Amino acid sequence: MSIVKARQNGFTLIELIIVIVVLGILAVTAAPQFINFSSDARESALRGLQASMKSAVELGYAKAAIENKLSGEATITAADGTSIALANGYPKASAVQAAAGASSDFVFAEQTAGVYTGGSPSNGTYVGTFASLIDGTVSAAVIAATNCYITYTDNADDTGKPTPTVTVSGC
Repeated sequence: MSIVKARQNGFTLIELIIVIVVLGILAVTAAPQFINFSSDARESALRGLQASMKSAVELGYAKAAIENKLSGEATITAADGTSIALANGYPKASAVQAAAGASSDFVFAEQTAGVYTGGSPSNGTYVGTFASLIDGTVSAAVIAATNCYITYTDNADDTGKPTPTVTVSGC
């Protein structure tokens, strides 16, 4: 009498359930990392734009110093032929998008109008965000409501170098 052993092919039901449970646990822990990539990308892009604006401020001031245009209103011409409006040697808020070379992926709106001549000069402020976050009318209030924007205040009252700031709590 001979006993023939049957060969087992495939997996048992319990093995399949264990694999599915392990994959489910991995998916639950990994999914938030993948979902968060878009907000990280928006934050990084805003910080990159901030760095571009800071460079534009420095380069604009250097060119204004060379051309002796450090007080009052003036204009300089960028290497690509773009005319950049200045206030006390630094790019005006209304010109910072062009000065920084911001792409059409960003939209900017005036938050505060600058007063550059006569009486008491005051700074202009522009805010900008991603065009994809805005649907409809572009305004400073709409941009600020995204909580994912950049702010640039110019130097009309000669209080020092403008510093772009970012708000990323809503990115």
